[in-house]
Amino acid sequence: MKSQFETTIADLWRALGMAPPRFAAENRIVLQVDGDAVVLREAPDAQHVLIVGRAGELAREAQRSAEQVSDILRANLANASGFSACVSLENADSETPEVVVQGRYAYRDRNIEKLAAQIQEVAHLRGIHGARLSGVVRTSNSLSHLADIDSEATIFRP
Repeated sequence: MKSQFETTIADLWRALGMAPPRFAAENRIVLQVDGDAVVLREAPDAQHVLIVGRAGELAREAQRSAEQVSDILRANLANASGFSACVSLENADSETPEVVVQGRYAYRDRNIEKLAAQIQEVAHLRGIHGARLSGVVRTSNSLSHLADIDSEATIFRP
């Protein structure tokens, strides 16, 4: 018998026009969104799907790392009213903590379009923060452009 996670992911794959998913690990699967991995896994409470996109690592240099953390905190605040996903650090005690974007979808919503939108949001914010961390996009004091992101901009490709 399929778990709630497996049923939800199978419904998502079907809605996206993809072949049925193959689960390599229990209650965890990777979806490629515009060439980047987004991990979907069941939350510990078994009531949600966690959606995780890795944006990159903080700089090794203490000053630059502190600037990046400040930038991330401002971006989270700027996006709080428009996005449900947030940016956080994993392995915060390491020399180069990893920046991740996380969202979640409640099974009780029973709305695959809502799940797809949450995945798009995580992928989009992961792309923005990944570019900023890699230095591709110049960091500025103005984060207003992050709050005006068009949620229709992300395209799913199998």
